[in-house]
Amino acid sequence: MRIDKFIQLIRVIKSRKYSKLACEKGYVYVNDKKVKPSYRVKKGDRILIDLLDRRIELEILEVPDKSFPKSDIEKYVKFISYTKKKPI
Repeated sequence: MRIDKFIQLIRVIKSRKYSKLACEKGYVYVNDKKVKPSYRVKKGDRILIDLLDRRIELEILEVPDKSFPKSDIEKYVKFISYTKKKPI
């Protein structure tokens, strides 16, 4: 599954359009490397999403085959940290 779709499925960014843009702008890292929207996520990948207002770090536990209910997020990702940034 592509990283832009995965970010949208786990509800960190609400639309695929914006998750793709975040990758293109260099706000998304996998295992400490910037990735393009087409990067294929794998079990065990550590993702860092460094947006203007927040920084989210997570680990992929399983890669979903399709959409899933919000209540099942914990089956697929482990949130390591969530930090809100102060406005500039």
